[in-house]
Amino acid sequence: MAFLLRVKWPMLRTILVPGFAIGFTVSVAQFIATQFLKDGRVNTATTEAIALSVGSQRTSTAANAWLQWLLPAWVMTLATGIEKPRRFTRP
Repeated sequence: MAFLLRVKWPMLRTILVPGFAIGFTVSVAQFIATQFLKDGRVNTATTEAIALSVGSQRTSTAANAWLQWLLPAWVMTLATGIEKPRRFTRP
């Protein structure tokens, strides 16, 4: 257990954190998947952005477009903050 906590998980963190951030960013942009899931009856930021862009409400469209940009940017910022480069010193 000590090996897992001290060696394995810190090594995997360098891969898992950016992988999660990229996966989240791609999933925010997925529109087709939400259409296949219950015929688009699931409200997500992407489906709302598409629905609002068809209408003439520019302020709602702008707010939703801001949300589409802000969520992935926030997760990417968190991922870069979590994964700081480590400096190894020789014993």
